[in-house]
Amino acid sequence: MRRNNRIIAKAFRHFFIASVLISLIEQVNSLTDCIIVSHFISEDALSAIGLSSPVKQVVYAVLNLIMVGSSTLAAIKIGERKYKTVNRYFTVGIISVVTIVSVAYLLLIPKMDSLCRLLTDEERLLPYLCEYMPVAMINCIISAAASVVMTFTKIDGAPRSVTMCVILEGVANVIFDYILIGVVGMGIAGAAWATILSVMVSIAYLILRMKRKHSILHLEFHEIRKWYFTMFKNVIPVGIPIFVGTVSMAALRFFFNNVIQETEGADGMFVMTVFMQLMMLCAMFSTGAGGAACGIGGMLLGEKDNDGFCALVQNCLNWSCGLTVVVTAVLMIWPGFWSMVFGASAEMQAYSALPLRIMFMTFPPMCFTEIMSGVYNLQKFHKFVTVIMLTQLLLPLSLAIAAKYLAPHLIWYAFPVGSWVRLLMTVVVSYCISQKSRLLRFYTLVPICPENPGVDVRSRYDVSDFAKVIKDIWNFMDICVSNQVLRNRVLICVEEVANNIIYRSRNMNRDIEDVFSIRVIDENDRISVIIKEEGRPFNPIMKFEPSCEANVDEDMAPLMLLNGMCDNITYNYSNGINCIYLAFPLKLEERR
Repeated sequence: MRRNNRIIAKAFRHFFIASVLISLIEQVNSLTDCIIVSHFISEDALSAIGLSSPVKQVVYAVLNLIMVGSSTLAAIKIGERKYKTVNRYFTVGIISVVTIVSVAYLLLIPKMDSLCRLLTDEERLLPYLCEYMPVAMINCIISAAASVVMTFTKIDGAPRSVTMCVILEGVANVIFDYILIGVVGMGIAGAAWATILSVMVSIAYLILRMKRKHSILHLEFHEIRKWYFTMFKNVIPVGIPIFVGTVSMAALRFFFNNVIQETEGADGMFVMTVFMQLMMLCAMFSTGAGGAACGIGGMLLGEKDNDGFCALVQNCLNWSCGLTVVVTAVLMIWPGFWSMVFGASAEMQAYSALPLRIMFMTFPPMCFTEIMSGVYNLQKFHKFVTVIMLTQLLLPLSLAIAAKYLAPHLIWYAFPVGSWVRLLMTVVVSYCISQKSRLLRFYTLVPICPENPGVDVRSRYDVSDFAKVIKDIWNFMDICVSNQVLRNRVLICVEEVANNIIYRSRNMNRDIEDVFSIRVIDENDRISVIIKEEGRPFNPIMKFEPSCEANVDEDMAPLMLLNGMCDNITYNYSNGINCIYLAFPLKLEERR
């Protein structure tokens, strides 16, 4: 058997680059609001936006509870080719998020002044916060719905469409910011209204894209009363750890903001706001890698490809942690420049340089921990991940409180020291779990032995090379299946698809190391075949569910003979990879 992870690496890069661009543009959008507010209004207006973060994070905690849970389960179901279930999770995500966030908004509106006074009693900041918060809450509702659609579009294998969506949102945001703040003079509320309008532009684009590209995603309302609450209950356990993490970060922001204001005043709050904005910018690498781990990783687990999942996790860590270290180093070299970008005076730049350098050391351990938390949550280690998320609040906050009373000049060390201790705890507990259960691999916690027996081979785009690897498939089928007719049907279908892939590749100038993959799995009641190749969308078969009828190449109609030999054939183009799935029913008496 030969294992080559080029295809997984290709899918990861496709998803990761698009996700990083999405996160980068989203952070640029946020930075645009902050920079325009700081320059057109004042530094205190920027601090007011920072003070609103705990409330926003609580709202987004509800969003993450539903969105992460539903999208993670949907990714696994895509790998299992259960598209109807995917759309049910999509429907649960949209309806639940919009309903819950809207109810929260209606409950908070009468108490908005009290809420603002809870966030700060600083007279310089309170008027700005009271003006900004009501409109910012409306933005949370609209952004929540857009986030669900974007997340599902990414796991559907189209992150580049989401990238274009976010680019449009960013451009619209800059235009609306300038008009509403700089021209109309709406003040700090104009920044929130600009974001609302730009999100509406992005939602319109996504809806048009889904209709034009014949996406598998659509809202499923058929007999919704029978399955909605059952699926909602399935979503909650998966989403709870991320919910706890988001609430913990909101609580940390709230309490840490208060400690900073008590010890460092409004100037310290400005430094904290700049740090948080840059932390979100740096988090784009862990966000991109974490999205790939859940989106692509969920599909791989659904396909029962544990080795491929481990290779994906390694790619996530290598790329995201490496890039985070580089960006952290750049930030630490010029801390004064970044505070200047946010409108700091010369005195403020000098004051913020050391605190920012210290706090930037938070980024590398946070990146690793966040990625592994997503990996563990995907594998149902929900209690472990919940503990990791709670330490995100408890460690830095306890250190900050201790520093406040014992050594106030050390308060800026609370974040980085807490993050490094959190990373150490995660690695130690992961090691203990893997040692307790000898069947799990260290740090990924993936089972060493696969759930179902199978064979996984890679072939170059060459007939003679494929002739070598087909022997491994033949030997596997000979061991598992006694029915010679079924064995021949599986082998003929594999050869037909593989030879077609090789034939099409002759004019593509492929690299000599390029390969396509074939996996054959014994799944108790069926033999499953999964064939993947990178390249442009190509659908070699005609017999699909209606939602999958896209990108059909009429010149390859001879492959229609597969429909006579396999009754269950599906095709999916995801993250730059053509995926062909074949399933052959297997009766108990047909086993060896």
